[in-house]
Amino acid sequence: MQPIELFVPGRLCIIGEHSDWAANYGYHSGHAIVAPTDQGIHAKVVSDQNLKVQSSMKDGTHLGPVTVKMELDELLREAKSGSFFSYIAGVAYIVKSRYPQVGGIFLDNYKTSLPIQKGLSSSAAVCVLVAQSFNSIYDLKMTIESVMDIAYEGERLTGSLCGRMDQVCAYNKFVHIEFTPTGIKSTPMEVKEPMYFVLVELRGKKDTKKILSDLNAGYQRALDNKHQNDLHTFLGDQNHKIVQQAISAINDGHHENFGKLITQWQQLFDTHAAPLCVEELTSPKLHSVLNDKDVMQLAWGGKGVGSQGDGTAQFLVKSKEQQENLAKLIESKFSMPCLSLCVLPSCSNTNKLL
Repeated sequence: MQPIELFVPGRLCIIGEHSDWAANYGYHSGHAIVAPTDQGIHAKVVSDQNLKVQSSMKDGTHLGPVTVKMELDELLREAKSGSFFSYIAGVAYIVKSRYPQVGGIFLDNYKTSLPIQKGLSSSAAVCVLVAQSFNSIYDLKMTIESVMDIAYEGERLTGSLCGRMDQVCAYNKFVHIEFTPTGIKSTPMEVKEPMYFVLVELRGKKDTKKILSDLNAGYQRALDNKHQNDLHTFLGDQNHKIVQQAISAINDGHHENFGKLITQWQQLFDTHAAPLCVEELTSPKLHSVLNDKDVMQLAWGGKGVGSQGDGTAQFLVKSKEQQENLAKLIESKFSMPCLSLCVLPSCSNTNKLL
């Protein structure tokens, strides 16, 4: 059997982070605007008796191969181990639970161009890749939503408190996502003019699990009633209002207004969410870039990415020239590498990392 070639992109949540898991509590729906990246995870997959995986990382290191028997107890043990391969085993466990007839796979992740722990859904991309690998090898006829659900449940099995936004990378489209306690609804978005983003690798450290754990705990048992009410309001009504305004701004081609909304969203996050995880969300590297006058003279707006923290920042700029100028400024002034992302109007579900 010839290997099946698969690619899963990362995803950039342009606005609306954390509203996905908050929606799971049933208080309100969550809303976000999400775009894929050209960076992602490349793999070749064939059938095997066991779950066998090897990976080549972005920094050139190689991991594995690791082999786990395709038995539920063995897969569960690996999923709970906290190892690099725990996410893969977690997804395989969910697949085996739902489709007992499947065998194993040999997944050769021969190239990874997606930065790890930078808010671009690297772990979710791995989980989606594994779910899609089983789907392709064993012709399980899963829908994209089913692949996303298995990837989500597999990642949660490891102890991660991720929401359902990360797995949206499976769509590989520029979309508005609504999250409810019972599922998600995606609406493809169109843009009239190119949208130019600069993503900044902050070269800091972040603990995504702690951020999610603290915010989830704060959502249920906040430090006091004010914190609880503030977080509920922010991830509920305030986030919904800003995302709806952002959709209107994009539809009307008013990208400068959209940039202002990005900045406004970040300010609300710093006020209402950051106090619940001070160790991670004070994020000095992120705020040093966001508050830099030279940077903001070139950008329409900026915010943190993903779970926030000192992982990645994003800026929306006016043009390709401004995109290049901002990247050069940040790289020279802060010694932080930049990526350029453009959402194109000719094909709004195609994004090019320049």
